[in-house]
Amino acid sequence: MKMKIFMPLVGLLLLLVACADEKKETWQESTFFESGGFQMLGIKDKVGFIYDKEAIPFTANQPNKYMWHFWGGEDVLTGDIKVMGAFEDEPDEKIEILYDKIGFLSAHNGADYHIPSMMELPKAGMWKLEVYVDDKIFDTIYVEVM
Repeated sequence: MKMKIFMPLVGLLLLLVACADEKKETWQESTFFESGGFQMLGIKDKVGFIYDKEAIPFTANQPNKYMWHFWGGEDVLTGDIKVMGAFEDEPDEKIEILYDKIGFLSAHNGADYHIPSMMELPKAGMWKLEVYVDDKIFDTIYVEVM
């Protein structure tokens, strides 16, 4: 009789421990780096966009120009470019931030390729920008919107 009660309790305990071990994703602004004399937000030597938080902060509901920069060879950087955004308080609801069928332009500001864009995010807070190249995740950038 004791085994019938003990085994389900052990199973429940293991389930609780496993759930407690799941790490919640930490959302913090990506790093700033310099390339070609410009400050960029993103992942150095991979992907980023020109952004000077002090001069012109990313402000909710205000569209602005952002020049995206990509590093890598033609074997990786081909196809359509898409950026999907998710708000930290609603991470499962994604909106399209950028979609470019034209493709990558020439080298610029120290990067292998660049793409001009207009971006706008609807809410203040932390945003996760998932960058896709040819429908495959390329990398993720986090930006704080004022």
